[in-house]
Amino acid sequence: MTAELFLHGRPISSVFELLGCRENDITFSVGWAFSRCPDFRRRFVEHVLPGIATPETDVVRLQEHGRGGITDIEIIGQNVHVIIEAKSGFKLPGSEQLTRYAERLNHQPRKHKVSVSLSEASKGFAATLLPNVVEGIPHIHVSLRDIDAIARTKSGSHAEKRLLAELRTYFNRIARMQDLSSNLVYVVCISKGYPTESEVSWRDMVEIHNRYLMPVGGAFPREPVNYLGFRYDSQLRAIRHAESCEIINSMDGMIQGCRYKLEAPHYLYTLGPSIVPSKVVRNGKTERANRVYAAIDLLLTCDTISEAGELTRKRLNPSAVDNPA
Repeated sequence: MTAELFLHGRPISSVFELLGCRENDITFSVGWAFSRCPDFRRRFVEHVLPGIATPETDVVRLQEHGRGGITDIEIIGQNVHVIIEAKSGFKLPGSEQLTRYAERLNHQPRKHKVSVSLSEASKGFAATLLPNVVEGIPHIHVSLRDIDAIARTKSGSHAEKRLLAELRTYFNRIARMQDLSSNLVYVVCISKGYPTESEVSWRDMVEIHNRYLMPVGGAFPREPVNYLGFRYDSQLRAIRHAESCEIINSMDGMIQGCRYKLEAPHYLYTLGPSIVPSKVVRNGKTERANRVYAAIDLLLTCDTISEAGELTRKRLNPSAVDNPA
């Protein structure tokens, strides 16, 4: 009879969970599954090289040294060469890294070649920041959700099916860890001023037009958020659910009277009804344009935004040291 396994008080349902959620942990887990599950490997190759007639491969390499540095995962066959760069969270590889991999693939004799980025980031988000082709080599992004879908197979041996089930359990745990932040509110300060050449103020954009404009990445979130909190005049004014979000490069035709010129991709949120705090929630230590993540329940019950942010960090990571909001 099997026994329940716990690690640091947390139940373990998959052997992969013994590793963790860092980039190397994800790399080794996927690499092991590729090496032990031929059908999973074939389906993945077909996913990143659509239309390929001969997806057969027989070698999986992890952290291989070679031209252009160290690769995370390489899948190789007689006519196939795939280089995969695995990232934790919503990270994506930089252009320099992709160029190195493309140069490496260009020096390989195989006919079908592709570089792949793998992370929690969605394909739509990755498409705004990553090229489709680098130095003549196609590049494709694969999310952990894509991997989960590819791993759902009814073919293969019982051992392969068990291993892939454990891999999916592992990825679902990573996703659940991300889901802990699904009720987080991203609190921003909105100015009473006007965007350049616009007849609509920043506050009117939110409070009258029910829209909010936010840069993609940089000092701002790389993935869309579920809730936005708006503060001005030293206190929280409202929390709004993000009903929808689109990536735009121009404000043309988006909001009447708003002609703000965008220099980079932005998220344009459509906001749901306001959730107004039943009491005054002041900034606390939050100053100027500082942005804070806070759980919606704490944000509505704490006296200050900074207190809600601190308690949220403790809730998500009880062992973390306190940092100023």
